Amino acid sequence: AILNLWSNIIGDEGAMFLADALRENSSLTNLNLENNLIGNVGVKCLADALERNTGLTCLYLKLNRIAGGAMFLANALKVNESLDYLGLEGNRFGPKGTKFLADALKVNTSLTRLAFSSNDIGDKGARCLADSLKENTILAVLDLQGNGIGHEGAKSLADALKVNTSLTIL
Repeated sequence: AILNLWSNIIGDEGAMFLADALRENSSLTNLNLENNLIGNVGVKCLADALERNTGLTCLYLKLNRIAGGAMFLANALKVNESLDYLGLEGNRFGPKGTKFLADALKVNTSLTRLAFSSNDIGDKGARCLADSLKENTILAVLDLQGNGIGHEGAKSLADALKVNTSLTIL
């Protein structure tokens, strides 16, 4: 089942209601919450639900206001075993938020596609992701467009590609 709520004004309160449903629902596989004014409170609720949800395979959170919620998402990714795709484009996580998510990628066993463009991660964030790619054996697609990555970040990613065997698109 698919629920597409792209470009609405759900906000944190709507995200809390949806999170409550996700805790019990196992038939919804695809949830699109792109561009919905969701903030850190809403993403915390969604992340808590992801820790228990076993049906959701695709979650789109592009263009929200969840940069401060990276730690919550990371905690969910450490235990969630169903999510295959996570869209986090345009949330401006920066290097700090990227570090939380990169640490989660080291242990996540289900995520094969991560859309992470336009998050202002720079070389430091790229280095964090590169470190996780050295350990992650499942991620196949990582989109890092428009992140201000320079030559140092490119070097870190290139070094990771020498040992990573799962990534097919970077």
